[in-house]
Amino acid sequence: MPKGVISIIPETRVCDIIAEGRKVNPDPMAKTHQGIIVQGTDGIWDVVVGQDIQNFLKIRGQALKGLQKYLENAKENFDAEAQIAAVLERIAQDIVTFAVTRGSSDDCTAIITMVSVEKERKTNAPPSKEQLPR
Repeated sequence: MPKGVISIIPETRVCDIIAEGRKVNPDPMAKTHQGIIVQGTDGIWDVVVGQDIQNFLKIRGQALKGLQKYLENAKENFDAEAQIAAVLERIAQDIVTFAVTRGSSDDCTAIITMVSVEKERKTNAPPSKEQLPR
């Protein structure tokens, strides 16, 4: 889309989290694959590119690895406030600050979401009673 053109149709990219997760962590014993979704207003995307986002995620790499481990093991004891919100909020703040310092003249809002996708389990066992539709 040409610069200066406003559209109500957002740019959308699709990513297969499981396929991408296998590239990053080919461990066949991994229970889940995690991904990060970065959403931002045009004030962000006018001055920030994908490589900038990757750099922010690399800077926060240790914290993100801790979150991945937490997500993999939390299950029913999951508490979003425990660690996740603070780390993702910090990344969002970094992106907004970066866009403003790069001279963005539009509103700058970033939303960072971490998703966890459980890998499919291949089994020949019949479904349990809990798995059957009601």
